[in-house]
Amino acid sequence: MGNETYLDMVTVCYQRRKVFVGCPLVCHGKFDGELPIFRRTGLCWRVWIVLQLFSGEDDEISNQELNWLFKQSVQLFGQQFAQVDDYVRFFQMAFTGFIFSLRANGYLRHTIAGVKIIQSPKWFESYDEKRQYIMTEKPMVC
Repeated sequence: MGNETYLDMVTVCYQRRKVFVGCPLVCHGKFDGELPIFRRTGLCWRVWIVLQLFSGEDDEISNQELNWLFKQSVQLFGQQFAQVDDYVRFFQMAFTGFIFSLRANGYLRHTIAGVKIIQSPKWFESYDEKRQYIMTEKPMVC
């Protein structure tokens, strides 16, 4: 709708043949007390993480790859604050929490070497399809 806040992520999703408004429900999860650590919204950050994790052909992601993904997400989405010496630590807690949320929803399983992809989160084709699913299925969003 022309909102510049989401324009970059709309473009990234389009390039991956996804519709931003159709992002998986896990991206909207319950994040009470979320700290304002993002340059862009937390939703964009979670959508970016899901795209990175589930758009490849591999079904396993090593701890080194997860660490690289974390560092990339800090560079793209991190926000430094004058009052906070170590904002990366806050970011790390958010990243770990989201990975745990993906695990709790049955998308990932932790292994010794990293994580294994069990299944990909459902992307909806449109806003209307997503809304209809929410209204009829009454899903739990974690």
